[in-house]
Amino acid sequence: MPLLRSPSLVLLLCALCAAAPAAAAAAAPSPGCKFIEQQELPVTLHGPALEPAVQGTINGKPALMLLDTGAFMTMLTRAGAENRKLALRSGGGRKVSGTGGSSALYLASMDDFTVGPSAGGKLTLPVLGEMGTTPWYDAIVGNDFLMQSDLEVALADKVVRFHRSENCNDDNLLSYWDAQAMAVPMTGSSRKAATPQVDVQVNGVFLSAILDTGAGASSISQSAARRAGVTTDMPEVKRNGFFVGVGGGRAARWNAVFKTFTIGDETVRNADISISETLGREYGQIDVVLGTDFLRAHRVLFANSQRRVYLSYLGGEVFAKPGSGNLALVRKEAEGGNADAQYLLARDYYNGARLPKDRIEAADWLDKAVAQQHPAALVLMARELRDAARPQEAVTRLRAALAAKPDQATLHLELFLSQVQAGDPEAAKRDLAALVETRWPAPVAGFYLGRIDAAALMAAARDDSARAPARACQAGAYIASLQRIMNQPALARQTLDGLGEACKGVRS
Repeated sequence: MPLLRSPSLVLLLCALCAAAPAAAAAAAPSPGCKFIEQQELPVTLHGPALEPAVQGTINGKPALMLLDTGAFMTMLTRAGAENRKLALRSGGGRKVSGTGGSSALYLASMDDFTVGPSAGGKLTLPVLGEMGTTPWYDAIVGNDFLMQSDLEVALADKVVRFHRSENCNDDNLLSYWDAQAMAVPMTGSSRKAATPQVDVQVNGVFLSAILDTGAGASSISQSAARRAGVTTDMPEVKRNGFFVGVGGGRAARWNAVFKTFTIGDETVRNADISISETLGREYGQIDVVLGTDFLRAHRVLFANSQRRVYLSYLGGEVFAKPGSGNLALVRKEAEGGNADAQYLLARDYYNGARLPKDRIEAADWLDKAVAQQHPAALVLMARELRDAARPQEAVTRLRAALAAKPDQATLHLELFLSQVQAGDPEAAKRDLAALVETRWPAPVAGFYLGRIDAAALMAAARDDSARAPARACQAGAYIASLQRIMNQPALARQTLDGLGEACKGVRS
């Protein structure tokens, strides 16, 4: 869809509005060049990929916002809008494409919207209708905000900075922290993402790339990988789950190793870059997305005033390796009190996927995350307590969590299962019936309340073709969970087996 720039949003960075005039062609650096830091925003890491976020407010209420240099404009999530009781109105049939297909765009008006200390007045923003998973953020801060000036991204230091230049030309070096930083020309803006592009080489083939703080891992499109000599049917290329994002569906993901990846004068050998089924559709003509794995290994300046990107390599792995990923970062963040990281570490110790199984370590990290009312940790805690035949304890802790987070539909479903196992099915039905929800996973509640049967629940899950695979897995898991609680383990296993290979690993 066309880029819609909001004049009100531009005013949020009023301190940055005095942009320097375009640099004139010059044969030597300007001696009067000044590169001025105007604003610094601290960054925190959140979500399953520990993506960068900044604090803000929506109508005066605190909001967590994804910092996304891959997003063409600033938007609210549907949960972010509904949790603040913002009225949604039609976006005129407009849609936005993403990893999981497409999503309808709605519109919401608010009295104020702030990003960090930058405040704006009344504002109307688009609202994303559907995403492949429940987002951890309330809004996406996109390039209509981020690229108003020169943007420095230092994820290793968990900070972004806005700069402007005065009396500078194209021969002035703006990478003030490193005189040897690479300077890579911007080659344009993606038609869909309005994001600065750069040229890279993969296996010696020139491709277009963007640097995307909203992508948890770097990826390459299937067509671009093919041009670089790698196809998904090669025996060394392994299927590895899915990518999810905007849109309710999922995109197939493959692990692949490319002999060389080059950007500027930096070359990475045996580069682990995931192949994405939908990347070309999501970003238009973009071939490669350099995500937060790449960005954590570099300090980056989007010098929009010079139409170039400066990069300094900081050390460490440039691309996340399958099976280990960002494990060192997860541990560092968990030890620093990050609830998302504590939950991820607990999950890794429970399932043994990236760490040796250790239930004592898992329980310790899970307790830390639950103490911070982390929703996914609360779900895992409830399931562990039910498996340990302690459902009443799960009920008590879920009730306390729901008092603080009444909008978490998954916690209501876990409460129902725990109450049934604790021998109080009538209370379970009464509490679940009070949940007012019309969107997915509302049909699961209908199944638990006896309003629809399992076949109708699975039909509801498959009602939307784009979202059917993920929802069918989720519905099957909820059906199997109830069957296990009703002492029907064989039937639960039959339910899970009937979901097929796409749902392998789903926990009942």
